[in-house]
Amino acid sequence: MIKERIQALLKALNDQDEGIKKAASVALARLEARGSISAYTEALKNPKADIRIRAVYALGETKDKRALPAVLLALEDPDEYVRGASLKVLMDMKDPISIEPLIARLSDPNPSVRELAVETISHMKSREAVEPLIELIRVAEKEIKIAGVKALAAIGDKRAEAVLLAIINNPQEDPDVKKEAASGLGELEF
Repeated sequence: MIKERIQALLKALNDQDEGIKKAASVALARLEARGSISAYTEALKNPKADIRIRAVYALGETKDKRALPAVLLALEDPDEYVRGASLKVLMDMKDPISIEPLIARLSDPNPSVRELAVETISHMKSREAVEPLIELIRVAEKEIKIAGVKALAAIGDKRAEAVLLAIINNPQEDPDVKKEAASGLGELEF
């Protein structure tokens, strides 16, 4: 059935009417993207991590919202690099549906994945993530704490102010974290 559609659309590309040509071209692109998404989603089941990573990036390159469920699925991959690739793709997609799965990655066993999850949330500026970020900052290691402070400042929620002030006023806090908190206070726009 798909073959018949493709044949008809290929024929329509030669129509004299420019509107028909354009519609056929768009329809062919949709069919191709759908097939690609299916193939890349299937590649996420491959036992080789490098193939799964390439599949995640390819899903992102489709720029198609229908790829989102597969990219979100890759967040649960046992390989930290696949999870990282998924986070990078989600950063570009900026789809609000991904916020809860991103928040879940704040407790990823791999610190690099946690830090990338914070950066992705920061790019999305989701107020829904403010409380989980605040909790993360309280217990995180230095680099993740710095990323969390940056994220809170980027999101710009009023709850960030008290956290950033507490960091600056804490004599035990790392100087780099304090510096980021000071910078963040200057970025808050409320």
